[in-house]
Amino acid sequence: MSTVRIALIDDHRMIRQGMRSMLDGAMNIEVVGEAANADEALELISTERPNLAFLDLQIPGANGLELLLTILQKHAETKVVVLSAYLNPVLLRTSVSAGVSGYLLKDTETFSPVDVARRVAAGERVFDAPVIGMMSQAFVHGEEMGDPLTFRELQVLKLMGEGYANTEIASELGISSNTVKTYVKSLMQKLGVRNRTEAAVKGFSLKLI
Repeated sequence: MSTVRIALIDDHRMIRQGMRSMLDGAMNIEVVGEAANADEALELISTERPNLAFLDLQIPGANGLELLLTILQKHAETKVVVLSAYLNPVLLRTSVSAGVSGYLLKDTETFSPVDVARRVAAGERVFDAPVIGMMSQAFVHGEEMGDPLTFRELQVLKLMGEGYANTEIASELGISSNTVKTYVKSLMQKLGVRNRTEAAVKGFSLKLI
């Protein structure tokens, strides 16, 4: 088995140190760096090109899902395992749809970074019991988890939450106002809301923005 090169992305130093203490010394595993914010994360991944990144979605400097999608789209060699302090259906569905290799809650007692790293390196996708429970429930009840938001929809939602009008969003993202309208309509349907204000409120409540 070749060495699994790992990046730790979390703004809590003690959490990074705790994970590193478990990973350091493990056979065929190397921690190539740590990052405490989005800029550091992207620089670390661009420079070191790790095989695996443990990513906390609550990372300063960017929307966590935007950072996740950026890593998966631009750095195909890096697999991502999401670490989260909370669980909501939109975050989970969007992460899984994007192609994460795992989604784990931080307070899971059975969580072993070494075991997860080796399983992901072997081609597995790793989800803990609460995550599997939510995914199973969604499967049984159809659309309970909701449709995943796309990278562009997340960008539009974030700007909506900051009070941008459609024309301003179009200018910011370099797309047409009509295209923005399409994204707004789509994300509102996915979130199950009736207007922009409700979309922004739900986005904040679900930790999407």
